[in-house]
Amino acid sequence: MIINITIHDIMKQYVITVKKIYHRNADQLALFFPYDPKLIEAARGIDGIRWSKTRHCWYLPATHENFLKITGAFKGKAWVDLQTGNDTETATLKKVVKQKDSPLSPYKNKVTPAAREQVDMMVRNLHANGYSDSSIRVYKSMIELFLGFTGKDAGKIDMEDVRDFQYHFWVKHDYSNATQRQFIAALKHLIAVVPGVQLDPETLDLPRKEKNLPKVLSEEEIMSILGVIRNMKHFVILGILYSSGLRVGELLNLKIEDLDFDRMQIHIRHGKGKKDRYVGMSRHLAPVIRNYIMKYRPQEYLIAGQQGGKYTASSVRQILKRAVREAGIQKHVTPHMLRHSYATHMLEGGVDIRHIQELLGHNKPETTMIYTHVTTKQLTDIKSPLDQLVEKLERDNKNNSDEKLLLSGK
Repeated sequence: MIINITIHDIMKQYVITVKKIYHRNADQLALFFPYDPKLIEAARGIDGIRWSKTRHCWYLPATHENFLKITGAFKGKAWVDLQTGNDTETATLKKVVKQKDSPLSPYKNKVTPAAREQVDMMVRNLHANGYSDSSIRVYKSMIELFLGFTGKDAGKIDMEDVRDFQYHFWVKHDYSNATQRQFIAALKHLIAVVPGVQLDPETLDLPRKEKNLPKVLSEEEIMSILGVIRNMKHFVILGILYSSGLRVGELLNLKIEDLDFDRMQIHIRHGKGKKDRYVGMSRHLAPVIRNYIMKYRPQEYLIAGQQGGKYTASSVRQILKRAVREAGIQKHVTPHMLRHSYATHMLEGGVDIRHIQELLGHNKPETTMIYTHVTTKQLTDIKSPLDQLVEKLERDNKNNSDEKLLLSGK
């Protein structure tokens, strides 16, 4: 058997976990990873790094510069997952790396003072209209990039600026249509709140939505993933994502009070679009969740972080990656694929598409209908016309011969 190993495959297999620890009377960035000579060699090449016999890890002082050294040393060799225990600090360190690597970052620094005030005006309006923090961050970033590229404030931009920006960034760098649609939506929000903008929002055409089918796992693959998990907390995390079809953000926002064991329901508060909804709780998973609560004793959030606050989405992804690897599944699996699998398996089990729409929290039935293109149960039950033809000929010849009609390439 010949196995082709690519750089992508290698990067999926290795994860360098960087944690902030207190060691030697100072804050340190500690590196944890499975034994591998190449990774050890890369770690030793980092200027200022040391080995701790007591902590069994490589470490160096916790600074932005040292985090950049770490990411640079393992670039192309492994994923670097930063877990400082502080979401703000983690985001700051990651932002430093992202800004250094991105060729687009300098344009954000060229936003004029007047344009920056207009961006702030748009952000305040988005907050007032209840947009999520993540959506606001994306819109703000895109508009800053656009205005920095043009060097103008919103009152002076025209369609030529928009087309020029779209070509130099979205088209030239091969961004998806979804990203381009986000930019147009962000631009319309800017036009709506800034007085004196000459650009007509009606002339801003949204690129067509890409009709990519969601990727799903088979029921056997789901059981294989859950079957290799030995940590109760990790089992609860992946178990809830699949058995209730939650988004990662919804799982991380779950509080103890949101679980109703009597009615076997989970209350999702302020899901996507700020909507509340109820989803079912697996009867087989419920006892595990109870035991997990008794053992780990979370105080507020069901899935608590090290400091008692929210767990991080990156940690969920790493848990899933390890489980997928141990299960021997050769696919790139994301937490959202568990949600896709939930919807597809429900549909294949005969659940009405309208009920699935409510459980998923979709606004439009068209969004849920995409799973009808993924399910294979009904499709595999449809006979090929060739099979029907052969069976017909076999029935017609049954009285003349007991032999089955066989297709031959001769």
